[in-house]
Amino acid sequence: YEGINILAPDGTVLYSSPVNPKILGYTPEEILGRNSFSHVYEPDLPKIKSLMAEVVQNPLKVFDVTARLVHKKGHTIWMEGKAYSLVDHPSVKGVVLNWRDATEKRDAEVQTQRRLEELTVLSKIGEICSASTNEDDLFIEVTQLLSQKIYTSNCGFLL
Repeated sequence: YEGINILAPDGTVLYSSPVNPKILGYTPEEILGRNSFSHVYEPDLPKIKSLMAEVVQNPLKVFDVTARLVHKKGHTIWMEGKAYSLVDHPSVKGVVLNWRDATEKRDAEVQTQRRLEELTVLSKIGEICSASTNEDDLFIEVTQLLSQKIYTSNCGFLL
């Protein structure tokens, strides 16, 4: 789903598309007139406020937006989208935000990065094994490498 919001320069929601409840859990009626910053995950708030100021100051320039938002049910989702200012346009008078839930995409990117790191470790283990002549040294080197690099949530049986 892709949502569209129009925000006042201070973050107040002026328009919220009907699809937004499927993304963030709130109906348009629940968020109209409220400040959109109240849905931004706290650590991302300074970045988003700064970006909003930059968007407002640069009419018609399109900005990429990525942030974590707090869903109505309390969990965090990743949002990505595009924002541009039509504050001076008489029929819009706000910042247009086209956005979507990117949580699954972000989770997949994190998992891919973890797998890449794990494969790199396994490659290093292969190098250690082929170069080692002492079993004790081999065990120590491999154990140290695994304890530093492998995610225990994925490979708890190794610990």
